[in-house]
Amino acid sequence: MFIDIKNRREVFWEDSMIIPEHTTAELKLHNPVKKEHIFTFDAPWETAGVGYTITVKDGDIYRMYYVCDRPATHGVYATRVVCMMESTDGKNWIRPNLGIYEHDGSTDNNIILVNTSDDKLQEPFDNFFVFIDENPDCLPEEKFKALALCRNLEEKEHIHWLSPREMWLYTSADGIHFKRNRMVVNSDFVGRGGFDSINTAWWDKDDKKYHCFVRVFMKDRVRDIKYMESTDFHNWSEPVLLNYGESEEYELYTNHIMKYYRAPHMFIGFPERYIQRPSLGKNFEQMNGEEGARLRKERAEKLELRIGTAITEGIFMCSRDGKNWKRYDDMFFPLEQEHTNNWAYGDNSCPMYPLLETDMPAPWEGKEISFYVTEGSFSPNPHKLYRHSIRLDGFASYHADYEVKQVTTKSILFTGNELHLNFSTSALGWIYVDVLDANNKPLEGWHSCELFGNTTDRTVYFGDSKEVSSLQGKVIRLRFTMRQADIYSYQFE
Repeated sequence: MFIDIKNRREVFWEDSMIIPEHTTAELKLHNPVKKEHIFTFDAPWETAGVGYTITVKDGDIYRMYYVCDRPATHGVYATRVVCMMESTDGKNWIRPNLGIYEHDGSTDNNIILVNTSDDKLQEPFDNFFVFIDENPDCLPEEKFKALALCRNLEEKEHIHWLSPREMWLYTSADGIHFKRNRMVVNSDFVGRGGFDSINTAWWDKDDKKYHCFVRVFMKDRVRDIKYMESTDFHNWSEPVLLNYGESEEYELYTNHIMKYYRAPHMFIGFPERYIQRPSLGKNFEQMNGEEGARLRKERAEKLELRIGTAITEGIFMCSRDGKNWKRYDDMFFPLEQEHTNNWAYGDNSCPMYPLLETDMPAPWEGKEISFYVTEGSFSPNPHKLYRHSIRLDGFASYHADYEVKQVTTKSILFTGNELHLNFSTSALGWIYVDVLDANNKPLEGWHSCELFGNTTDRTVYFGDSKEVSSLQGKVIRLRFTMRQADIYSYQFE
């Protein structure tokens, strides 16, 4: 048996492509590094809260969509709206004056939708997920699609977590003027409490179908994720719960699942883990300083207890089929030392969707992956957007410490002329690559030069040659022997 990888990039994030009994290196999760402040959501219509930032790239323009609460003018509740910002580089953002909706007597704002209601539906815009439909059969007027939660109030007088829920489709030709189109599916189809956070979807040109991941409640309000698919965005497969293997059971608030753009056969997700303590005990009384503790208690009393006792954090998971997942239980986005407004429900744990590849500060440094994460959840101050970064393919690796370790791949076929490796070592560390036959016997002449350094793309030489085309069509294995090193991915090109 062998796997034909052709010239695709293979990542070292899970064990489906390696032989466990011939692998002594260990999987290691890596964390993004917090970088610069990008934006402050301080417009008058944003100051009551911002959530679920979504970005699409339309030609040379990036568009960021987000849900925010306008401060209440009458009564207790704010009005929820959807806004849009633009950028030419994915780093510097402006609010265009769209002139669509009025706020405080003026249409000079970037609001694209305001929640409305009729006899049956309440549109709270708890979430609003936008994507560009790349299906060649997509109608031009539906190029931009968005999914949003609506609650059916026909049988319920007030919105409640058990109210019948529906996921509705909104469509647009230009990404600015959206209209409500049709119901996609309801909570009778996916399960109770469905859609109560961002729900992700896209057209996969390789699979020729739509993938969709939705939020549900399972087992007495345990938050979890289901997967379904469709070829026409009308008829959907039976939703199935994601399988995390033997991983511990805990609640996942969001999913943020996508295909990894550098290895499109891989699904990746950055779900928000939801942890709720039972009460405001002595530890909470000391958290975040005197002012932070006061604000937490105020939230719990004025809103609901869980707004004060729940804490969220982002984690990482990956899959090859979208159903069976390798989920890392360690936190992915590090929680910083306590200050007044952190360690809170929804803070610093829900990255902007999807990933953006951006230039590193110096031109010769190449590219990196940027995450944009909102801070200040339930803070009295405007929310802020910060950039976090990680190396290309750098979410996880096979790692060796001071002792020499090995990683051996399963039998593969490939196409390409050169082998490229994404890795890092210490100054003392090194990596060697050996080509083996299907019986783990080294092939004569296929022991690499010593590899060391820190690069996302190093060509592997075997002796004085980097040419590997003579191995095309042959079943081989790769064995990586390393010391104080991490390997992230490899590719035949």
